[in-house]
Amino acid sequence: MNTQLMFTYLLVFLFCSITIFISIKLYEKYRLKYLLFYMGYIIVHNILGFFSLFGTYLYDMLLPSMNESPGFVGELLYLLILPLIPVSLFLYLNFTAEILDTQFSNRLKKIFIILWGFFILLYLLIIGRVFLTPSESLVSSVLWLIYLLEGIVFYLANFFLVFKALKIRDKTRQRTIQFIGFFYLGVLSFYVIAFLHVIILSHFSFLVLHFGYNIPPLIFLFFYLKKSNFEISIPIGQEENLKNFFKQHSITPRESEIILMLLSGRKNKDIGKELFISYHTVKNHIHKIYQKLDVRNRLHMYSIIKNHIQKS
Repeated sequence: MNTQLMFTYLLVFLFCSITIFISIKLYEKYRLKYLLFYMGYIIVHNILGFFSLFGTYLYDMLLPSMNESPGFVGELLYLLILPLIPVSLFLYLNFTAEILDTQFSNRLKKIFIILWGFFILLYLLIIGRVFLTPSESLVSSVLWLIYLLEGIVFYLANFFLVFKALKIRDKTRQRTIQFIGFFYLGVLSFYVIAFLHVIILSHFSFLVLHFGYNIPPLIFLFFYLKKSNFEISIPIGQEENLKNFFKQHSITPRESEIILMLLSGRKNKDIGKELFISYHTVKNHIHKIYQKLDVRNRLHMYSIIKNHIQKS
């Protein structure tokens, strides 16, 4: 293995480690549902990249000793990769819905599953030689349709992020979501430009881009969550349900009052002034609340209460 190839693999491993490590740590710290989906997307994305990278390497290494045709070997390698594409997209779509506090309808989910199931089944039938005269051009056509569909869905998901974020009142949250959407739109546009050969992308550049482009959104999310001053409104009719939730966790009336103020976006100093208690007393109350709800921070508490409201 030459030095450049070894350096490329080391860089790829470094980028994978960074993205997976940050995504896992973010979810462990804040326990937000959209971070769970984003972590899943990043893990599957990296697995997909590794399958493609090492699949190509094994293809070059093993092909001379195999009796099968190059086309058939390539088809089998794609068979490992293709099912991961809809999984990756499904996780990313759920991430976009959760970070925007919305949900995709069951009908859209069914259409997504049926559409991707059809393409993967079609590919299986072709490489399984179910068609009497399967040709390389037929295989390539199905593959390009799959990649085209992947690009279209990814584009639409990020356009959805950008435009839906305009309705968010919290400007910091709005900018964070729009940055993620615009960033991924830019990356995908760059891929399209490279595909059209407007610019020439080397194998090394492609690998660096593929395994490294999730790092900027992750870093942006990290700083947003660190400084986040969130706000949640209690839906009409849920007040009694929330009181029962507090009762189940042995939350006192004073602690309930503080929780509601935290959910409205108030800071510790503001809470102390409104309740005529010291800053230190507010911190003690919050510490006890975290222990009773078994949470680590405000965003984790926000996630627990939000999920409880949604289930109710």
